[in-house]
Amino acid sequence: MRVALVAVLLAGCGSVKGKAADASPGSDTGGSDTGGSDTGGGDGGGFGQAFVGNFNNGSGGNIGVYTSVPLTAASTPAFTLGNANGLSAPSSIRVDPNGQRIWVADFGNSKIFAFDLPLTGTSQPSVSMDAANVPVDLQFDPNGNLWVGEFAGKIEEWTVGNLSGPSAKTLATGSTNNIFALAFDAAGTLYTGGAGSPFMFVFNNPGTANAPSASNATYGGTISGLAFAPGKLFVGSFATGELGFYTLPITANSQPTPLITSGVFGQKLGFAPTGELTVPVGDSGAQNKVNFFTAPDFTQLAFSLANLNDPRALVFSP
Repeated sequence: MRVALVAVLLAGCGSVKGKAADASPGSDTGGSDTGGSDTGGGDGGGFGQAFVGNFNNGSGGNIGVYTSVPLTAASTPAFTLGNANGLSAPSSIRVDPNGQRIWVADFGNSKIFAFDLPLTGTSQPSVSMDAANVPVDLQFDPNGNLWVGEFAGKIEEWTVGNLSGPSAKTLATGSTNNIFALAFDAAGTLYTGGAGSPFMFVFNNPGTANAPSASNATYGGTISGLAFAPGKLFVGSFATGELGFYTLPITANSQPTPLITSGVFGQKLGFAPTGELTVPVGDSGAQNKVNFFTAPDFTQLAFSLANLNDPRALVFSP
């Protein structure tokens, strides 16, 4: 399965430029979570950088920029982007579908920023947009529209032709619980994870939806990270420390399969271009590192990128 998963990741995942073809780790049902976002954008770039969002408890955070990939336990950032670059507390980072920009949900500023690639130490936002509520995660759907998960159960959409200015649409889960994670499957279905039961909401056709089409309350704790792989939606929780997955399709009665039952207080989940499941663990787990778990089971720790500052996200550019 490691060979199969890596083949899918490198054959597409929306994905790792120059390493093959065109699916994503969720190619059968899923995921711009890793397409146009975690393992490296889509159609352009060639910058070969990795980015860690250091949240630092909501202020004074930064983005660590790693110019040598693949990452190892010994990797250190070439430079960081912080206050001088307009950032306060980056809670999520995604690479756009064209591989030309990173997009940042800045919790501390309640803004969405875009930075042109490749980054330098003096990079400044090329786009700045105000979020209606505190932004925590963002994702691109398969059509290139940008969606932002926010406090108070809200999701804002910026359409592909208008990635600036006011949002085009706001979805609501029907709950005031905060949204901490977003993921799209390949069909464009939107999944949200957050605090309070039900912990997951599902929106079929979110571009035209006005309410969730389904919800699921079986995870048993706050969902803070989501990532698709073939036939599965991986789920992490900074509250319970459990790492597991749901087998697709997900219904209200679907039950998660645990991988690691405690101690993995995952934030934004993703996949490295080399196939590992990446799990940032910040202050909630008192670990301040990103763990890399080896395919196919994702229960064995390959290595950790340590000595970070409350990391919430890790993504790669092509």
